[in-house]
Amino acid sequence: MEKVRMGIGFGGWRLGTPSAATMFELIDKAEQWGIDSIWLSDHILDSGAHPELDTPTMLAAIAARTTRLKMGPSVLLVPLRHPVIVAKIFATLDYLAPGRVICAVGLGANPKEFDILGMTIEHRAGKLDEGIVLMRKLWSESHVTFNGKYYRLEDVTIEPKPARRNIHLWVGGRSEFALKRVARLADGWFASRVTPQQFQEGRQKIAECARAYGRAAADIEAGLTKFVLWPACPPADLIEQVDRFAHRLIPEFSAV
Repeated sequence: MEKVRMGIGFGGWRLGTPSAATMFELIDKAEQWGIDSIWLSDHILDSGAHPELDTPTMLAAIAARTTRLKMGPSVLLVPLRHPVIVAKIFATLDYLAPGRVICAVGLGANPKEFDILGMTIEHRAGKLDEGIVLMRKLWSESHVTFNGKYYRLEDVTIEPKPARRNIHLWVGGRSEFALKRVARLADGWFASRVTPQQFQEGRQKIAECARAYGRAAADIEAGLTKFVLWPACPPADLIEQVDRFAHRLIPEFSAV
């Protein structure tokens, strides 16, 4: 049986955004308690009554306060950003926290977020596919030239390179197109809001497609091997809730 690794979700604070001091306390305690990872929801515009903090900025704060925790977005909306900027941001994060950053990416679904940036949502899939390929080249090569449909550049180098000249890149989504994208381009699948049966079917589909693309399915991780708790409580109760999570649920799952 695969080891279950547990993470905490940051963002989507439906009952109020915690203070900066509370967030930092939670990050520090998560490091002490043996929690595997912290995951941040990503939006340019606020999607509810409470503001979303900027994802790369929060990842940098987590990297600066920890030495063990893994971290990543769940998921970063790459079509809303130029992939050269995303590649530079994540190379910098990997420099601050070598080997601890996972870049989980997705399409985005809110047309207004695209509109305010002068983009159209119709091209998001093609931009994501090209963005993934371009970011991998920028992390592993120097003097990159790229001629795609959506992105073109000549003789571009990003330094410093990631510690492994690569950053684990996962793709979110559960449509057939998303699963094929995982099989073609990703190191992992970030599954969200799926039943156990849907999760198993998704993994089988990814394995079938990976074989068709000449890839080994065993090289593709699945995000639900990380159990992620999204706190659902007022900010004043946040630390206590995650404390119970860390000291009751983690030992129970570890004993399985």
